[in-house]
Amino acid sequence: MDLKEINQKIVTENLCYEDLITRADVYRERGDWNIARELLKDAIKSINALQELEKRKQLNVMPHYLKRIGVVAKVVKRFAN
Repeated sequence: MDLKEINQKIVTENLCYEDLITRADVYRERGDWNIARELLKDAIKSINALQELEKRKQLNVMPHYLKRIGVVAKVVKRFAN
């Protein structure tokens, strides 16, 4: 997954999160606690997905940053015994 795709997924997931929070608040105001709880559980899943996407983004950006500041790195494969 390249950086552009990661950024697009972050934007989409963030919009999903905001929508879930807004909807949960509406159901909370109505007193529909079970629906609000389920929506908040989904919002937590969105937060976890956002954290994972941010990690992927950092892994994608880090080599470019290191190259820009002059750090030369080489990938070394490790084999488990």
